[in-house]
Amino acid sequence: MRYLRYLLILFAVSGLVHIFTIFAIPFFAKQKVWTGVTDFATERTFTVIEDYKTAMSLLGTADPAMVYGLCWFDLDDGPLKLDAAPRSFFWNVTVFNDSGEMIYSLHDAASRDGRIDLELTNVLTEPELEIDSEPVKRIPVVDPLSPPPRPRPLTKTQIEALIEDAKVALEEDPTIRAVQSADRAFAVVKVFRAVSTFDKSIKDTLKNATCV
Repeated sequence: MRYLRYLLILFAVSGLVHIFTIFAIPFFAKQKVWTGVTDFATERTFTVIEDYKTAMSLLGTADPAMVYGLCWFDLDDGPLKLDAAPRSFFWNVTVFNDSGEMIYSLHDAASRDGRIDLELTNVLTEPELEIDSEPVKRIPVVDPLSPPPRPRPLTKTQIEALIEDAKVALEEDPTIRAVQSADRAFAVVKVFRAVSTFDKSIKDTLKNATCV
């Protein structure tokens, strides 16, 4: 009877260890990504990933048709400005938190002149917004049982005016700003290379990128 009790205890402990291991794998995998990135590059220094195998090892996934670079940072130390001029018709910037979860993404279509001009802040480092002194308009009380009013569609003139306003805003200040909830994070830049001969020229261009 004593041996049976010991055997049951052993099975119970083994089961708990097995369950803990299963649930701990994702946590340690995420920590491995952050540790790998911080060991590979210096904080707030843009670093080009020289080859596909290294990109796979660091990021867990990579496309051989892309050239990769990254930088990591802590937004509690202040806003981050990422600036680069990749010579390609397609590029993408993806920001991950220290758990390896994607929190922001930007691609070349959002840029005015093909440059990467991105500023990241968090709640602590975001500049204070100017508060309008005009009185706050009261929101009318709506019957919760009544159907919501249908939004009025925009006219062609209104759409064209919005597009023109967006173009003017980009011309005056091309920097794209985004507020992040994460403090520690890393940005991965990937640039498409049409043929392998473009690999060196794209890497040379990314080596001039700044991440401060």
